[in-house]
Amino acid sequence: MSDSQKPHSRPSEIPGSRFRSEDAPSGMSDGLNEVLFVRSFRQDSWRRFSKNKLAIFGLVLVIFLLLVGLIGPFLVQDPLAQERLIFKSTPDAQHWFGTDNLGRDLFARVIYGIRLSLLIGCAVVFLETTIGIALGALAGWKGRHTDSIIMRIIDVFLGIPYLILAFAFIAAIGEGVGAVIITLAFTSWLTTARVVRAGFLQAKQYDYVEAARAVGVPAPRIIWRHILPNVIQPIIVLVAVGIGAAVLAEAALSFLGVGVQEPTPSLGLMISTAQNFFSTAPHLLIFPALAIVLTVLGFLLVGDGLRDALDVKE
Repeated sequence: MSDSQKPHSRPSEIPGSRFRSEDAPSGMSDGLNEVLFVRSFRQDSWRRFSKNKLAIFGLVLVIFLLLVGLIGPFLVQDPLAQERLIFKSTPDAQHWFGTDNLGRDLFARVIYGIRLSLLIGCAVVFLETTIGIALGALAGWKGRHTDSIIMRIIDVFLGIPYLILAFAFIAAIGEGVGAVIITLAFTSWLTTARVVRAGFLQAKQYDYVEAARAVGVPAPRIIWRHILPNVIQPIIVLVAVGIGAAVLAEAALSFLGVGVQEPTPSLGLMISTAQNFFSTAPHLLIFPALAIVLTVLGFLLVGDGLRDALDVKE
C-alpha cells in the first residue's frame, strides 16, 4: 500500500520526539510510526484544548460537578428528612440553601439532584451513542436499501416534535428514572447516526478500505480498525455536548411532571415546585436553576473546546 493511499501521513520523525522510525529494528518501524503518530495527535489536541480558556473553565466546572455528584451525597444530610418548623426558611449556617416548602434541606436536595442529573446524562449518552453508531455504521456500510430504510426512520423521528415523541415514550413505558433514560436515549440517537453514516460513506471510498475489501479482510475488522477511527472525533464532541443536552432534557421532562417523580430529588422537579413560591421564597428556584445552568454550560464548553482541538484541518 503506497503512502498516498493512507488517510493520514505518518512522518518518520515526530516533532518534539527523540525517536525516528528508521532507528527502530527491522519490522518495528511501522508500529513505532503508529505509536508516535497517536501520541503526537493526542499531545497536539491537548495543546490546542489547553489554549482555549473557556474550554479549560468548562473542564474544571465539569470535574467539580462530578466530584460533587460522587462525594457530595456522603457529606450532606438526608434530602428527604423534613423539619416541620422551618418551612421555606432562607439560607443560614445550618441550611446553606435554606429549606423547601416541606422543610427539607435544599442544599442536600440540590447535591442529590446534580448526582441524578449526571447519572441520567451519562446513561442516556451511552445508550444513544451505542444506538447511533450501530445504525449509522450499518446504513453507511451497507448502503442501498438498508441505508434508505434507516434514513427514512430517522426522517420520521425528526418530523415529530421532540416533546410529543418523549410523551409518547413515557406513556408507553411509564414514569421514573429508568423511563426517562430510555425515553431520552431512544429520542436522541438521530444526530449521532447521521454523523456516523456520513463519515462511513466518505471513509469507505478511501483506497486503503477498498484494498482491504479486495484482499478479503472481514467487514467487522475493516469497520473497527479502519473506518471507525476516522469518524470517532465528531462522536467525542457529540458525547460531551450530549450529556449537557440530556441533563437539560431530563429537567424539562421533570418540570412538566412526566419525568422523575417525588420524592426523588430532581432539579427540574424542584424548579416545578418552586415556581409556586417564587415571590415569597425565590431561593427555592434560584439554586436548582443555577445547578442546571452550570452543569449544561460546563459540558457545552468542553464540547466546543473538543471540537476545535480535534479539528485536524487546522
